[in-house]
Amino acid sequence: MSVSGYDYASGDLLESPHTYFFSPFDGASFLRAWQQSRLEAATELASGLDDDGACVLPAARVGEPPTLVYLRATLALLEGEGLDADGWRHFDCLLRNFEAKRRLYDDYAAGFVSRGRLDHLDLRVYAAFGAVVAAAARQRSTLRYTNALLKVADILCACRTRVAIEWTPVVGAVLARERAIVTAIAARLGVVW
Repeated sequence: MSVSGYDYASGDLLESPHTYFFSPFDGASFLRAWQQSRLEAATELASGLDDDGACVLPAARVGEPPTLVYLRATLALLEGEGLDADGWRHFDCLLRNFEAKRRLYDDYAAGFVSRGRLDHLDLRVYAAFGAVVAAAARQRSTLRYTNALLKVADILCACRTRVAIEWTPVVGAVLARERAIVTAIAARLGVVW
C-alpha cells in the first residue's frame, strides 16, 4: 500500500498494469487519498499542482518514437487550431487501445497493433499522452478522456522516479490539469472532500 492509501499509483504499472475491474469507491476518503498521492508525486517531481494551462513538451529530438512524434503533433493541434473529425477519430483509436491494454507503444501498425512487444516502457510517450488526454478532456468534457487521464497519471506517478528530468515539468502539468478537472467535476456534483 502506498503512503497515501491510494494504491492505483503504486507498483510497476508498465509491466503489471491495473485492470481497475470492479474497483471499489470509498467515498471522500478515496478522493483524499488520491489527492495526497498526487501531492506526494508533485512534491517529488518538484512541480506544483497549480494548473496554469500550459503544457510544453521538451524539444523534439532526432530518432524519437513515432508515437511520441504523433502525440507532439496532436497536442500542437489541440492547443492551436484544434483537431478535425479525422484527427479525433485517429486519437480515439489510440485512446481505445490504451483503455484496453493500459500500455502505450513506441510504434503501431494499422489498427493500432503494436510493432514491438517490449516497446511500451518509454515514459516520454506516457507523459505526452497525458498532456494530449488532458487537453482533450478540457475540450470535450467527456468522462472517457478524464478516465484515461486518471489512468495515465497513475502510471506516471507510480513510475515518477524513472521520468527523465526534462520531462518532469510535463508530468507536473499533467497532474495539475488532472487535479483541475477532477476538482471541477467534484464541484459541479457537489462532492465535498
